[in-house]
Amino acid sequence: MAINKSTLDKFDLTGKTAVVTGGGTGLGYAMSRALLLLGAKVLIAARREDVLREAATKLKAECSTDSVLFHTVDLNDRDSVKAFADYAQRTLDGVDIFIGNAGNGLFKPVEDTADTELDDCVRVNFTANFELTRYFLPTMRERRWGRILYSSSASAILSPGALTGVSVYAPMKAALNSLARTLAMEVSQEGVNVNALVIGTYLTDMSGAKKADLDEGVGHDAGSRFIEQMETNSALGRLGIPRELEGMVQLLTTDAGSFITGQSIAVDGGMTSMIWANPPVKDPVIPKYCAQDI
Repeated sequence: MAINKSTLDKFDLTGKTAVVTGGGTGLGYAMSRALLLLGAKVLIAARREDVLREAATKLKAECSTDSVLFHTVDLNDRDSVKAFADYAQRTLDGVDIFIGNAGNGLFKPVEDTADTELDDCVRVNFTANFELTRYFLPTMRERRWGRILYSSSASAILSPGALTGVSVYAPMKAALNSLARTLAMEVSQEGVNVNALVIGTYLTDMSGAKKADLDEGVGHDAGSRFIEQMETNSALGRLGIPRELEGMVQLLTTDAGSFITGQSIAVDGGMTSMIWANPPVKDPVIPKYCAQDI
């Protein structure tokens, strides 16, 4: 029996417009692809134009669409954020979906954190998301349809350990969880749903770079041991694959998730449900649709 078309209709984003910050790499790339595959027109944003251009070309090929735009933005600069918001509103004729995914990973002990580093972390991870939300909300309210989704982190819920230095970064992610909850109370009766994704550890270029840095700087397979530790902190016994994030993004940005708002939803392989780490898993289960990404 074929899938009933009315089931798929709930996931249709044809005619919708979207902005994804940090949309050219890693999980942001997967989020952008998730929207494009459902028919949305997507504007990806980040600081580096060359990375965005390459990502846009790749997304067009993967998704068989020309509905990919890109534009640079420096989230640490209020004027740049305002200029980008104006560009997005003008170019897309209003933004229906905003995914605030870009972030600044500050990993230092509190007493070693400079004022400028503190300000940058707060601004990029929280303030810029707040500002872009404020710019895009009027159109969503006017159209009585909108979706806002923030990239939070498992570190907003669980402390990852005494030596990780996330005492600035993690509270900013927790602030996004709070923003999603409280903003939803303001706007959801007007058709605008607001949620946050509590993201665990994924197999991205960033995690690969971290492994390589540890192998080179510390030696003795330090990078491999780091990855293994991350894997044992997952109920699935492995890191996530970026493509696995797409289904949740598609649910929360379409009418399929129309009754979900004000939530912080974990997409973390069970990490935030665990108390103790698991033994290493030699042959973890990988979904077939992700096999090409391994």
